Amino acid sequence: MKNFDLILRGGRCILPWGEEITGVGVIAGRISEIGDLSTAKAQSVIDCRGLHVLPGLTDAHVHLRDPGDPTVETMEAGTKGAVLGGLTSIFDMPNTAPPLTSKEALDTKRDYAEGRSWCDIGFYVSAANSNVSELAVC
Repeated sequence: MKNFDLILRGGRCILPWGEEITGVGVIAGRISEIGDLSTAKAQSVIDCRGLHVLPGLTDAHVHLRDPGDPTVETMEAGTKGAVLGGLTSIFDMPNTAPPLTSKEALDTKRDYAEGRSWCDIGFYVSAANSNVSELAVC
């Protein structure tokens, strides 16, 4: 018999091959198995009948404006809001001050995000005539 930390039973899962009412087994905060878990045991079981069970979502177009203009939105507030909305990953647009146009600026932004981001975060690098030669190293 399989053991999980958490089982989500009977929810409608949106899977690569289509929608399926099934179980989701979680171990250490990660999905371990999707399928018939009717005989499996878990520390916690949530009845998801009538509910959609979705993986964490990604927003590929976010404007955090931080660093540069935290009056618009800070990285901490923006990523915390993302998590509260069901997002596990975001991609921040490069139109910040300073603009994200070099490897140095990217490294600085990555360092800045460390300890401030509540979810996984990726950064777009701005492409311009002035930095074409640097894009391959970013």
